[in-house]
Amino acid sequence: MQGDVDYEFRTTFTPRISAENIRTIAYRIKGVKRYILQQFRPVDKNCEWCEDRKEKPHSLEYIKKVIEQIKGLTEQCNVI
Repeated sequence: MQGDVDYEFRTTFTPRISAENIRTIAYRIKGVKRYILQQFRPVDKNCEWCEDRKEKPHSLEYIKKVIEQIKGLTEQCNVI
C-alpha cells in the first residue's frame, strides 16, 4: 500500500482464531507496513454474549511462532 498516511493492520488473536487464519490474513495484506497481533485478554468470565471470554488466550510463545511463520509477508509484525 502506498501513501503518506501511516497505518497498521491489527488482529485480536482470540482463542477461536487459528494460526491458519492468521496466515490467510497475512497473505491477503501482504506487503503492508505493519501488522499487529493483539493478545486476547478475557475481561469478564461471565459475559453471556462472548463465548471467547470463557476460553484461555493463546500463549505468547504460540503467537511468536505464528509471527515467525508469516515473517517477510509484512514489513513489521509484532504482538502486543
